[in-house]
Amino acid sequence: MKIGICAEYEKINLVKEIGFDYLEGSVSRAATMNKEEFAQLEEKVKQSGIECEVCNLFFPPILKVTGPDVDIKKIDEYLKIAFERLSMLGTKCVVVGSGNSRRVPEGWSKDEGIKQFAEVMKMIGDEGEKYGIVATVEHLPSSSCNIINSVKESWELLKVINHPNVKMMVDYGHMKTMKESLDSIVEAGNEIIHLHIRNSKNGKFPLKVDEDNYQELFNKLKQIGYKGRISIEASTSNFSEDAAVSLKVLRQLVSSIKE
Repeated sequence: MKIGICAEYEKINLVKEIGFDYLEGSVSRAATMNKEEFAQLEEKVKQSGIECEVCNLFFPPILKVTGPDVDIKKIDEYLKIAFERLSMLGTKCVVVGSGNSRRVPEGWSKDEGIKQFAEVMKMIGDEGEKYGIVATVEHLPSSSCNIINSVKESWELLKVINHPNVKMMVDYGHMKTMKESLDSIVEAGNEIIHLHIRNSKNGKFPLKVDEDNYQELFNKLKQIGYKGRISIEASTSNFSEDAAVSLKVLRQLVSSIKE
């Protein structure tokens, strides 16, 4: 099971040095760079010895996927650029959260907004499939977005999307924020292919196995036979030190799945 970390692309050499398997970078940043900037990024990733196997922060906030201002042509153009570039960074999976883009505007039907989001996810699934990149729906807390706020709602949306290249991810911190039972993981089962983790009590890097209810989470992952990737997505005032400690903590937790 591969362990990665969400970080700026500039940290990729440090991420490799610490011992992570991949860096989880920003889709929107890679997609909106000029050609020269992206060429430099591509070379940096190639030289690092690891890849950006997962990327998140999918849409720039200005590109809306719900409401009256949705522009399918602009979305399609963006997807073509994004996936072509992601393939050059070694990306195999994308996380589609983008709360600002998918937030249903006031006065617009949430049901209609969810339908719009589902259609865009199908577009993402289609474009990603051309490059062997799987798309995942990220559930976001209600403070970040007003639709798809739980693993359970992601699972229901996945049934509507009904696309072989669109799956789910789980964010442990979001689940705890929304007070969602970890049993939802078992219900979704093998549709879950990616995981974000942090200390749900303070939003920081996991630094001790027993500081949070991580073991219950990993017990649920073991129950579904989880073999996907795990990324740390957290805050810290000392990236290199905390990242190294977190990697050891996660390796210990991952070993409990294999036992």
